[in-house]
Amino acid sequence: MMERKPNTGAGSRSRTAAAPNRSGSAARSSASRSRSGASAQAGGRPYDPYRPSEQRRTDPYGRTEERRSPSGAASQNNMPSRRANAGRSNRRRRSSLGLVPFLVLVCLVAAAVYFGRIYFTVAANRDSFCANISVNGILLDDYNLEEGVQTVHDALDARINTQYTLTAGDQSWTFSPADFNASIDADSYIQRAWNIGHVGTLFDRKKDIESLKQSSVEFNAELQYDEELIDAFLQPIYDALYVEPVNATVVVASDKPYLSGESQEGQKLDLEAAKALIVQLVETGSGDTALPLLPIEPSISSDAAKGGFNVIVEYATDTSFRGSASRSNVAKALGYFNGFAVHPGDTVDFNAIVGPRTEARGWKLAPEYAGNTSQDGYGGGVCQASSTLYGAVLLAGMDIIERSNHSMTVSYVEPSLDAAVTDTGYKNFVFRNNSEHTIYIYTSVTKEYATVTIYGNRPAYRYQLYSNVLSKDSSCKYTSYKPDVDGKYCYYTTETRLRTQGHPACTSEGWLIAYDWDSGVEVSRKQLSYDSYGSGTDIYWRGIHDPATGEVVAYEQEE
Repeated sequence: MMERKPNTGAGSRSRTAAAPNRSGSAARSSASRSRSGASAQAGGRPYDPYRPSEQRRTDPYGRTEERRSPSGAASQNNMPSRRANAGRSNRRRRSSLGLVPFLVLVCLVAAAVYFGRIYFTVAANRDSFCANISVNGILLDDYNLEEGVQTVHDALDARINTQYTLTAGDQSWTFSPADFNASIDADSYIQRAWNIGHVGTLFDRKKDIESLKQSSVEFNAELQYDEELIDAFLQPIYDALYVEPVNATVVVASDKPYLSGESQEGQKLDLEAAKALIVQLVETGSGDTALPLLPIEPSISSDAAKGGFNVIVEYATDTSFRGSASRSNVAKALGYFNGFAVHPGDTVDFNAIVGPRTEARGWKLAPEYAGNTSQDGYGGGVCQASSTLYGAVLLAGMDIIERSNHSMTVSYVEPSLDAAVTDTGYKNFVFRNNSEHTIYIYTSVTKEYATVTIYGNRPAYRYQLYSNVLSKDSSCKYTSYKPDVDGKYCYYTTETRLRTQGHPACTSEGWLIAYDWDSGVEVSRKQLSYDSYGSGTDIYWRGIHDPATGEVVAYEQEE
C-alpha cells in the first residue's frame, strides 16, 4: 500500500486548481488575501490575524486559509480601528462624567424642595392647633395652646351652668348640671389634641397634618355628675304633681247598690322617665323639658261601678223544716252580709264577721250538730248561713280559702256543698275576691228559703255546683230519746215520735263546672273537695207518764 503524504505548497494549489468546484473560491480567496495584504501595507498597519474581520483556519487538507467577514474586503476600509473605537469610548466617558454634577445638583434641589415642604408644613402649625381637631365639639383651629385651653374651659363652664326649665302644666322647675355637681376634666384631652402635629419627627408630624386633611379628630372628655342629687331634685316635684284618684261613690242600699258620685282619674310623675329626661339634658344639652306624667286609675271607676250593678248570682237553701229559733239564727247570721261590698283582693272571714254566738248577743237556742248527734246550742242553724253563702260565692267565681264539711250530712244542701262553722273557730269559712271588680252581697231569710243575691260584673263563665256521692251506708245509724215533758207529742212512756231523723254515712265529692255563657258548652270542671260524713242519730220524743198509774216517772233529759 502506498503512503499518502500530505500535500503542501504548489501541490496544494494545483489540487485546488484541479477541482473546479473549489477553484473560484480559492482564486477569490487568494485575490482577497493579496488585496487585504496590500491594503494593510498601504495603510501602514501590519496584518493582524486577530482582528474581528479576519480569521485563520486550517482546512481538512492541512492548508491554512484566511477568511474575512461577510462584508468583504470593500467593507474593511469603512470599519473603525481600535484607536478610533477607543477615542469614541473616551469621548463617551468624558460625556458621562460631565452629567454627574448635574444629576447631583438635581437631587439636591429635589431634596431641598421635599424637606422644605415638610418644614413649611410643620412650621405653619408650630404655634397653633392643627386644623380639624376638636375637644367636646369645640373646634381648635388656629388657636395657640393657651387660647385653646381657655376656649375649651369657657365653653364647658357655660355648658355646665346652662339653665333648663322643666314644665308640667302651669308649674315649672329650673336646674343646671352644676346643681348635680357636674364637671368635665378636659385638660388631658386638650394636651393630646395639641400633641398632634407638634410631637414626633418631622415626618411623623407631617403625616399627622396630612391625615387631618382627610379626616377630623374628635376628643370627648366624660361628663361626671351625682345621680343621687337628681333623685333628690325630683322628689318634691313628684309630691307637687301627685293627684289622688277619686273612686266612684256607690251607695249600698238595703235592696241593691247604685252610683251616687262619678270617679276621677289621678296622676303622678313618672320618676324613671323624668330622671332619664334630666340625664339627657345634662349629658347632651338638648331634649324634651316637659315632665312625663302617668295616670292613676281609681279603684272603682264610674263605668266599672255601673257594670257591677247586675245580679250575677241568686242562691237559696230550704228553711221550711226549721223552727222559729233556728230560723232566727240563720237570718241573724246572714244579716251581717246584707249590703256587704267585697272589693278586689278583699278576704272575708265568716267567724270574724258574725262574731261569738252567745245569748247576750241575741242568739237563740236551737239544734246544732255535736259529733254524731245534735243538741241545742246558742246560734244553732248558723251553718246554714255559711253554707248558703258558700254556694253563692262559688257561683260568683270567688276563691275559697277555708271550708270544712259537717260531721254528718245536712238536709238543706247536698253532700260536699256545705260549709260548717263553729263558735270556737275550729271550723271556719273564708273566701277572697280575686276578680277585678267589686261584688255586693245581699241576703234574705223567709220561712221557706235562705237566699244570697250577689251584684257585680258577670264572671268569665256560668258556674254550676255538682255533688257526686261515692258511697252511702245507712246501717250504722244511732237512736236516742228525748223526754216530752209537756206531753205535746207523747204522754206515756210507751209512746214515741220521731223528732229528728239521722242521715246515713257517705263519702262524696264537690265539683264546680264552668260553661260558656253563649254556647252553653262545658269549659272545665274543678273538684272542690272530697268529704266523709258519719252516720247520724234518729232522735225520738218519749212520754214521761206511767201507763198504769199516770204518774210521772223518773227520766233523763236524753237517753
